[in-house]
This record gives sequence, structure tokens and C-alpha cells, in this order.
Amino acid sequence: MIIKRQISAVEKKFKAAKNAAALSEMRYDKGVVSFLEVLDTQRELFAVELELSETKQEFYNAYVKLYKALGGGWISKEASEKIPNFHENLFKKN
Repeated sequence: MIIKRQISAVEKKFKAAKNAAALSEMRYDKGVVSFLEVLDTQRELFAVELELSETKQEFYNAYVKLYKALGGGWISKEASEKIPNFHENLFKKN
């Protein structure tokens, strides 16, 4: 589960970037730093957010490819409703 570890690492990176952006805004409000620092931390936050989105997309694409490779197909809505908690357990984190 390398991709899951990557997602976890990028989620931590995202949380740190979000905190850094909030701190830089607070520092700007107090007059400690210039607005350039705020913009820089926001740029970094958006870059990490994009990285997280791409990493999650990679995971879901791999999941679908594996499912298809193992002979899986798409389950109908009616069939999925007969299976308890089908959608909740589909991408459950272990």
C-alpha cells in the first residue's frame, strides 16, 4: 500500500502548509511580515493541495485498474443496495 502511505504523507504536508498559511496571515495582520510572505505560503498551500488531489487520483485509478484486471465489472445500483454498507466499505482505510 505504497500509495496509501503517500496519501498519508501528503495529508500531513497539507496540514502543515495550511498551518503555515494561517500563521503567516496572523503575522501579516500584526505587521511582522510583508504580504509577500502571505502570498508565498498560500502558493505553497495550493501546490500541496494539488499534489494531494493528484495522489488520491492515482490511488483511485490504480484501484479501478486492479478491479478491472481481476475481472471485475461495474455493479448496478440495485445490486449495491442489497449489500450492506457497500459504498461505505468500498474505500475504507485500513
